[in-house]
Amino acid sequence: MAEALTLAENLEKALECAVCLDQFKDPKVLPCLHSFCRKAGQIPDGEVDSLPVNFFLNNLLSMVALHGDSGSSELECDNRESGDPPMNRCNTCCHFLFEFCTQAHRRGRGTTSHGMVSIEGAKKMGSVAAKKLSRCKEHDGELLKLFCETCNEAICRDCIIVKH
Repeated sequence: MAEALTLAENLEKALECAVCLDQFKDPKVLPCLHSFCRKAGQIPDGEVDSLPVNFFLNNLLSMVALHGDSGSSELECDNRESGDPPMNRCNTCCHFLFEFCTQAHRRGRGTTSHGMVSIEGAKKMGSVAAKKLSRCKEHDGELLKLFCETCNEAICRDCIIVKH
């Protein structure tokens, strides 16, 4: 009789890139809805960055990293590569921040009013804490909140005005 896989084992398998066979890193989604790591796929003309980000997998990866202790990769600071684990999460930006970036975030002109929660507090928040906001590549700071049915892609408010 085959043993039933635990939830953690099922999640780890679901978060494995079919191309490189490692846990997803910067997952991209093809028009056929298959996903792969950005660095693992060869796309003609080097247009990997033009492929849409797999929001679902990114959020699932964050949730597993936040709650998991099954050997999955650790959370990283969303502001810079420091090697230090994040200590807090900004509930407004949905960024995980290590201590130095947390202090800068609290002092920033546009971010002083943002609500911070510790990593332990984020774990208690559940899946809401793993959510990451997706920003438009063409319009700095704009969130991808809309969907263009003609182009079949996520877009921001400014995209509607300019090209959709």
